[in-house]
Amino acid sequence: MPDTLDSFNRICGYKPRAAVKCLLEIVDAKIEEEDPDFVIFLSAPTGYGKSSCTLVIADVLAQSPNALGERLIHILPLRAIVEDLYHKALKKKCEGKLYNLLSIGAQAMHLLDVDKSSYLMPRLTYTTIDSFVHNLFKRPIAELNRRHSHFDIPRYSIYSSLVVFDEAHLFSSETKLKDEKLKEQHDRMLTSFAATIKALREAHVPIIVMTATMPDRYIETLIRYCHGNPEIYIIEEDVKEGESEEVISLADVKRIKVKDENFQELAIKNNPIFEGIIREEDIKRVILNYLSQRDVKILIVRNTVRNAIRTFKELKEKLKGKDIAILMIHGKMTVGERLKTIGEIEKYENKNSGVILIGTQVIEAGVDIDFDVLISDATVFTSLIQRAGRIGRRKRKRSIQPSLYVIEGHGDGVYPSYLVDKAMNMLREIKRKNIKLLWRVPTRIDMQQTISYKSILEKLYEDIDYSKLIKKDLLGALLDIDHYFVGPEAKNLQEKLCSFVRESGLIAVSIWEKNRGFFRDHHEALKEGYKSLLAISSSFLKNKWRDILRVHENSVGVLVCKENSLEIVMSQEAYKILEGLNERA
Repeated sequence: MPDTLDSFNRICGYKPRAAVKCLLEIVDAKIEEEDPDFVIFLSAPTGYGKSSCTLVIADVLAQSPNALGERLIHILPLRAIVEDLYHKALKKKCEGKLYNLLSIGAQAMHLLDVDKSSYLMPRLTYTTIDSFVHNLFKRPIAELNRRHSHFDIPRYSIYSSLVVFDEAHLFSSETKLKDEKLKEQHDRMLTSFAATIKALREAHVPIIVMTATMPDRYIETLIRYCHGNPEIYIIEEDVKEGESEEVISLADVKRIKVKDENFQELAIKNNPIFEGIIREEDIKRVILNYLSQRDVKILIVRNTVRNAIRTFKELKEKLKGKDIAILMIHGKMTVGERLKTIGEIEKYENKNSGVILIGTQVIEAGVDIDFDVLISDATVFTSLIQRAGRIGRRKRKRSIQPSLYVIEGHGDGVYPSYLVDKAMNMLREIKRKNIKLLWRVPTRIDMQQTISYKSILEKLYEDIDYSKLIKKDLLGALLDIDHYFVGPEAKNLQEKLCSFVRESGLIAVSIWEKNRGFFRDHHEALKEGYKSLLAISSSFLKNKWRDILRVHENSVGVLVCKENSLEIVMSQEAYKILEGLNERA
């Protein structure tokens, strides 16, 4: 039987970093023992290469399925990362580096050019947390409109898998009771995540949870739902090696600290300088100061789409005639606009020329692009760490030391002001005392005039009890569906909530404007339709559909792909469905 360490070298072309190597060694032992009763928490810095290990594990499981699982499901918070990892895996297979019977699929809203895997059947499936949770709790994505569905098919796939939750910090909740709107939105996702962990462990499904920003209090809460007495490991990248046995949430846990000197050397060399907290009106001045460096790459992250668009327009006007590209990316762009922007960013990343990218928090996860300067809106510290991880990522020649600025603010209503203010006060103290903040060295040991992001993370989140943020009624309802109920009960709950994971579900609408268009073939027509798609919340659609869609009398425009053409067809049936949204409200 091949082991994952040898497979990693063959597939990836390099040796795994220390923390990933430790994880693979545990998985190899479990495969050999045919022991699925384990949970691994991997905490390693941004840009560490955590996601690469799942392709390797899936390749080994496909060659020798056993009690550990016959497939791997890799769960992510954003559909853009699903698509990116899927295409990277497919490229490896086309290069002949993967087992020829390793089938690869993906499941997320409006994906094209992928092997759509609604039932999660391939040996390796990349999917979103939304799709996974609904499939687990008997609302299969392929049959959401049906009262009686084939829910046992995806559940079989899940129960015979090793399940990996990636970028798990985005599944958590950090809100105080006073932030009621945010609380409902985030608590539902955390509750669904906790219910998912419990349901999987009751079925003895092996689990791996990975992220750069998991406070101990968050891990403690998740461990409470790790039923079935599994072996629990916490793997951390640190400046000192060592193992210890601990009791966390009444469970025995093995904490393993590994030292990665090569990564730490690069992280310290490229460590962003925290330049300080600036005002909104200082953004242009800061940027102008860097324009003398022709190859500087600047990332500006705003908390809202409105502010991102405003900043983009202002800089376009202010820097008119300057030799620097200005690009924008955010969650309200169409698929085509996003793909075009990412292609342009990658082009400038490899050129000796400057670029400014204005974006929102969509860049926090899975965007493997390297910048020199970050200007970020005030946000919670977990998000700031992720944003800082977009600068100084690579070993390359730079004209400046990577630098970081934070704009004065309280979170813009997107993040809980309580935690934003705590982070901002901590940053002010660090700047006042002239302390060096290590943004990608996760030690808990504070050295003279130096502090690690991990140390700050634990201090800022030490008073948050995540267990109190879990909605007990939703948790109970999901677990009852898992244990007892069948399709109709699950459908009733899903229709009441709209989504098990989010306060409001996402629906794809098209901005296609022509009445009809012809293309070379069906695939090209489908691709053009796909590029016109825009994801909006169901609550926004419910309130605004008459304003944003093409409506005539009792019909609404529907984009139809027919053979080699795209055509807008006026549909009375779609109109009735949209009217029904208001009636159910």
